[in-house]
Amino acid sequence: MLNLYTHFEAAVHTWRKKFSCSALDCHGSRRNWWRPSDKPASMQLHGFRYCFPECFERELQRRIIELQLGLSRSAKPPYRLPLGLLMLSRGDLNRDQLRSALEAQRQNAGGNIGEWIQRLGFASENQVTAALAAQWSCPVLKSLPAAAAQCEIPFQLLQHFQMVPVHYNRQMQVVHLAFATRINYRLLLAIEQMLECKAEPCLANAAAVEGMLTRMEEGSRGCNQALEAVNGPAEMTRVASSYALRLAAEKVRVVGCGEYVWIKVQGEKNKVNLLLRQPADETVLGGDLMIKR
Repeated sequence: MLNLYTHFEAAVHTWRKKFSCSALDCHGSRRNWWRPSDKPASMQLHGFRYCFPECFERELQRRIIELQLGLSRSAKPPYRLPLGLLMLSRGDLNRDQLRSALEAQRQNAGGNIGEWIQRLGFASENQVTAALAAQWSCPVLKSLPAAAAQCEIPFQLLQHFQMVPVHYNRQMQVVHLAFATRINYRLLLAIEQMLECKAEPCLANAAAVEGMLTRMEEGSRGCNQALEAVNGPAEMTRVASSYALRLAAEKVRVVGCGEYVWIKVQGEKNKVNLLLRQPADETVLGGDLMIKR
């Protein structure tokens, strides 16, 4: 009898943990049931359940503000040997060629040094890619598959960061991403948090990556987007909350991807990815909202 009572208590504790509000400052009744209506009484945000909409919106807005503040005080990236010096040490070019490439870059006020080395004919694209792989300590993918892997990363992020998903194994929970120039490890961490899987980087020929991105765009993978103006975290939260209500969402996740905030709203039958562009300034007063279905 005591054993049965212990199991009952454990079941009640698990049930309460699953359905009660996780907000410490919850002003509601901390109800442990779903209301008999077409509106959700609670919603999961990164695995924690909150009363909807009050506690959910407060927590979502708090997370968006944290992401934006984190962008404004991004840590300085670790030192890496400059690509030109690395190629010089590898014997891919000589000192005069490196000086000429650096001068061309300076005079034209832009462009990666690897691009100028290629434009001036001092090294091939394969040589530059191999040197980049050594600089970032990651493997080189010699050829890309015929089609990109099917995953939920919005096309705008792929295009902005010049990367393509080359393999996605749902069972093993790993996605392999090929970058054209440099690897953004903060972005990889955000993708891992959003897709709840391991994100493994590699480098590939820049022209091949650009070609695959073009094919993806032509294949309408970036279509069905609604563009809206948003003014700060409060409005971002309201837009995300309205989609959560419309889809009768069960789960919501939010991550920061450079100047973007990526919010995934997932219902029982449908889901939507909201991609919000953050302004460059610290206050983040507005941006463009892009929706990829």
